[in-house]
Amino acid sequence: MKLINVSKYTLLALFALVFFNACVHVSERDRVTGRWQYMQILKADSIFIAAVETDFLELSADSTFRYEILLANKKMTGKWGYNKHRLELKYDEPDTTRYFDVEIISDKDFIITENDMKFVLKRQD
Repeated sequence: MKLINVSKYTLLALFALVFFNACVHVSERDRVTGRWQYMQILKADSIFIAAVETDFLELSADSTFRYEILLANKKMTGKWGYNKHRLELKYDEPDTTRYFDVEIISDKDFIITENDMKFVLKRQD
């Protein structure tokens, strides 16, 4: 077996790199921020509205949102909030607020529910 001669400074730098990368924390709010494509819109686990490629939900860092669902003829805007695994959408028009429980949030997947409705989304950005 051949031993590799590695300086203690190289080992220290490698350790620091691994340690600091492990300490990076992304909040759930930051994780949901971005542009998401609707993949499925379900009611009682059956297709409720067929999502098309252009359907999206955009949650901006400035706490504004907008979404479009073509077949439902919906183009909505407003403000959004996130607290304890719950997404809140406060619409500009009509003056209403909706609350969605977050089932899954990852770098690529986002699944939210509202009563018996389930919205399955994939990250676009």
